[in-house]
Amino acid sequence: MTIFLQDNVVVTVQFHHDYRSGKLFELIFSQLGEDTQIQWRQCILEQSPKNRSMILKSCNYYEEAVKFAEKWMKKCKYELKAINVQMKNYPMDKTQIKSFPKCKCIRIGADDVETFRWWLQKVPNQIESIHLGVLDADREVFTIPSDLLNAPQIMETSECTLWCSADFSDEQFLNLKASDLSFYCVNIIDQGINEYIRRWVNGKGVPKFVRALLWGNKARDYAEMTRELEYRHWDAEFEEEAGFCGDFERICGHGNCVQIYSKIDPYESLTLLVSSEGVAIYGTGHKKEYNGKTYSVYSFPHC
Repeated sequence: MTIFLQDNVVVTVQFHHDYRSGKLFELIFSQLGEDTQIQWRQCILEQSPKNRSMILKSCNYYEEAVKFAEKWMKKCKYELKAINVQMKNYPMDKTQIKSFPKCKCIRIGADDVETFRWWLQKVPNQIESIHLGVLDADREVFTIPSDLLNAPQIMETSECTLWCSADFSDEQFLNLKASDLSFYCVNIIDQGINEYIRRWVNGKGVPKFVRALLWGNKARDYAEMTRELEYRHWDAEFEEEAGFCGDFERICGHGNCVQIYSKIDPYESLTLLVSSEGVAIYGTGHKKEYNGKTYSVYSFPHC
């Protein structure tokens, strides 16, 4: 289920994991003076959307949208697999929601920490992905505090995206379980980044690592981040051998890149990218075997 606020509120109820299945409908709630207009849009695969409209007299569009969304949550016995709420001032004091016991993915947009905290308390400790971000606040100023980041929903998820600053300590950063991670970095120091990479190099990092993106313009000590690591600069010889550097830079950005190799399997490697926008670590070198030969194939996740 998705609830999205702009000048109106859009509530999307989806019955299939694939958005393209057409098994969904949307209601758009808008304020017309003292009344609420509801536009109903049903999406059917390979057919034009079917639209209807109605007016509710003397009521607030925001409240009616929340009532409708929670009505469908109740119909589903709150057993939603995914929930996406992008709203300021969700009426937490009036809600009927107690928990979403089967939720695997949560995406929340808000401009205050307590809203994030409230939603996290409604989902299981073990979830697959979490996305938290601000709506109107400055994402480089608004900061999620360390105590909230310690929530198991954040520390133990496999995919964590925080579109705002996050006050992770080095210890928290090193204990994150996410194989796909992105946030605006506040306090992670160069030694912490070095240790994060060293753990992967020694086979003690996050399994099936994809990437860790630490946004921010903090000055970095490249020598400290790569201390005691075996790496190779992206020179002309490497670029010709790997055959992916141009595509990588076009998609993931330009900066100072090196390839860092695993001590457990030298055919596996990471790319460390340091730029004015932050520090990025990607799992790019992958072991392949073909016709009795073993070699590295280089690729990168969609950025």
